[in-house]
Amino acid sequence: MSKTLTAVVCGCLIVALVIPAYAGGAPERSAVSRAGGTVYKSGAHLLDRTGILVNGCLKNTFSLFNPCLDFVKGCTTTVLSPLDKGFAFAENAVYRQWPAKKAMKAPETGKTAPQK
Repeated sequence: MSKTLTAVVCGCLIVALVIPAYAGGAPERSAVSRAGGTVYKSGAHLLDRTGILVNGCLKNTFSLFNPCLDFVKGCTTTVLSPLDKGFAFAENAVYRQWPAKKAMKAPETGKTAPQK
């Protein structure tokens, strides 16, 4: 019971102390505070605009760059195909030289099967 009474008294004290603080309204802002707020808002706006411009520039650049990259990739595949075929031939020749491992045979025992 005493914990409940203590919580109610503390709550009333908090409300009693907070009401006068909010009753006066917002305090007057000084000239330094207003200038700082203006600088902050203009800086935030400038960063927003810069982000939008950089994003648009990157989108435009890569929308031009990706088709060019695909074209270069296709040309490279065509131009380098003789080299790829040569390397594939060399790999096949090397792999054919190595004999495949054979499974070991079980050793024969000296016993013979009984005859009927």
